Amino acid sequence: MSDHPQTSGPQRGIPVWVFVVSLLAVAAIAVSSALLLSNPAPAVAPTTEGPAPTSTVEATPPVPAAEPTVAPPAAKADLPYTPGPDETGTNFAYIDLMTVKSGYVYATVDYILIGERPDGGWIITNTNPKLRKFPLAKTCPCRYLKEGTASLSAALSPAAFRAKWSSSGDDEMIRRNPYKVTVKHGVVTKLDNEWLP
Repeated sequence: MSDHPQTSGPQRGIPVWVFVVSLLAVAAIAVSSALLLSNPAPAVAPTTEGPAPTSTVEATPPVPAAEPTVAPPAAKADLPYTPGPDETGTNFAYIDLMTVKSGYVYATVDYILIGERPDGGWIITNTNPKLRKFPLAKTCPCRYLKEGTASLSAALSPAAFRAKWSSSGDDEMIRRNPYKVTVKHGVVTKLDNEWLP
């Protein structure tokens, strides 16, 4: 007998493939840890009862269309005219009076509503007693109905239109028929006589 213990078979070490797989796993864990430390995930707040949080995105405002050549409201002392009520839009109105002040023509208008009757014809409603006085822009095109027709005249300057309107009789279309009045910040920018059959 010998002093050395006997084994039943040849003795073997750790297989090489186990060593390689273990080394790759350790490397993958080290790389993942390094990435997490350099880019930490954002903290998640605990949820509470109530509506889910929402994110808001501010919309880009639309680009406005080109503005007419009328100055926006300014200090009244800085304007060469006195603007009317700060309104913008198009309405039907009768012209009650036309005056001139500091080289600007002013129209005093009485707003109306025009509607069509179910049985034909037109209905005009004038329930608001308020009159409005607006200056006409120097470049305001003013057109009136040619007497006895549904045709509008060529555009006149405010001064020429006022002269024609003032010299016409109350029974003529230029004075009798209403107007479509376009106003921008209290200044008339377009004035067209309206045909009502």
